[in-house]
Amino acid sequence: MTSQEPTVPIATTGGRGRPRRRVARLPVLIAVPMVLAGVLAVDRYAGDDESAGADAAVSQSAAQRSLMPVAAPAGSLSSTWFCAGGTGTGDGIADHVVVVANPTDEAVTATVTVFAGTVDTDPNAAQVAQQPPVAQGLDVPAHARASLRLGDVLEAPFVSAMVEAPGGDIVVEHQVSGDQGADTGPCASAASSSWHFASGSSNREAQELLVLFNPFPDDAVVDITFATSEGFRAPEPYDGFIVPGGRVVALDVSAVVARHDDVSASVIARRGRLIADRIQVYSGFRGRGLAVGLGQPQLSQLLFFPQGASAEGMTERFLVFNPAQRPAQLEIEIYLDDPATNGEVEPVAVTVQPQSYFAVELSGEARVPAGVAHSAIVRVHNGVPVAVEQESFGDDPSPRRGVAITPGSPLLADTWVLAAGEASGSIGETVTLFNPSLDEGISRARVVPLDGSGQEVPSLGDLEVPPGGRLTVNLADHLNSESLALFIEATQPIVVERTLARLGGRGMSQSLGVPLARTIVRPPLLEG
Repeated sequence: MTSQEPTVPIATTGGRGRPRRRVARLPVLIAVPMVLAGVLAVDRYAGDDESAGADAAVSQSAAQRSLMPVAAPAGSLSSTWFCAGGTGTGDGIADHVVVVANPTDEAVTATVTVFAGTVDTDPNAAQVAQQPPVAQGLDVPAHARASLRLGDVLEAPFVSAMVEAPGGDIVVEHQVSGDQGADTGPCASAASSSWHFASGSSNREAQELLVLFNPFPDDAVVDITFATSEGFRAPEPYDGFIVPGGRVVALDVSAVVARHDDVSASVIARRGRLIADRIQVYSGFRGRGLAVGLGQPQLSQLLFFPQGASAEGMTERFLVFNPAQRPAQLEIEIYLDDPATNGEVEPVAVTVQPQSYFAVELSGEARVPAGVAHSAIVRVHNGVPVAVEQESFGDDPSPRRGVAITPGSPLLADTWVLAAGEASGSIGETVTLFNPSLDEGISRARVVPLDGSGQEVPSLGDLEVPPGGRLTVNLADHLNSESLALFIEATQPIVVERTLARLGGRGMSQSLGVPLARTIVRPPLLEG
């Protein structure tokens, strides 16, 4: 059942609902319509009437999942997920594992179909292409999770997976690990004809791979273009590039668009749909680390970033990519923890030229105090949607060492799931809950471990997330688990992000949670 909720003004505060002083903008920004400055009308897909709600939620599922990974509604006959980026040999740079979380009351058996692929320039590509997909069942108990290393099912230079499970509310993430680190993030809940990546690097001490996964029988034909420090690039090898049906192809961007510190990319299908992941390896440039992440299937005018850190040894950057034909004008709004003590931050105004990117290094901004954590909202003011990713680099003396690349969330929701996590003696996990609304007041949340027991942790059962603010929970203070999936439910719409860090070593990950479709809130700015 689709119902209209009261309008939810997005925060123009520094936290806990206190109005932030707005200052005059540059003349080009003064005439921005007020509807873009702070009002968010929402459509909510709720399940108050279960049968009617389920039917409506199923009908809206495709639209929801076109924005970001979203779990299929509870009334769905099945859930399908696509995990593209990862390797399937013992010496691969990003060994690929899928993790399936089941927050429902019934055990499910998922079917994991693994597809083989290699780099497009590999002389053995034809031989690898002859390997047929291999399917394997994966039992996932109720209120629990299960994982599968794809290389154990099918060994190949690159392996992707299609995960199918009966019913809705199932969530799939994937983990990659290699010599330079590890990363975790959501898989795709839908294929798309377009994917956009704001972040990337082909520096000599970095390698960027675009992994294109076509799980469908028919070939997909795509055009791949880039924005670099030297301008727009449309390499001939990627003009009308064919991704065969049922295949995985990894493109070594570093070999075609070489020696650029920053590279943004668009993958646009002339025919067909597919899934596009980026594998980014840093081996000295800006530090060392490994990151995997989906492209953004749609450009956005409003994005939420729950977790930011400004500390010694940490570098935080926002990459904004505008593939359109006219400039994009936007602001990055920063919301400091405890603004009564730490003060308030004036937004960072940004203009991104057509077919270009723009980098904002927050750790170099005097207006962002060192050592103070924060959230951010990116808000476009002139109707030109963009792709935005947040980069975080950690090195000594920071306890978090590695690299994380995180897209913003275009959606809010009352319920989120994190499939893959760990809070143990070797891995630390924190979860950040960001409540960007004002009029709805405090959002009360509970964090439930999906460990098969169905038992809640009392200290995680009544958490307060202030209006216009956030709450970060260090799970090691409450749990000790090497296999930790989480179900998070709030009384008001929030955004959820997880941070994983290897204690005493290199390995850092930041990733958004996956919202459940029945509680999605969609800002109208994203509908066009």
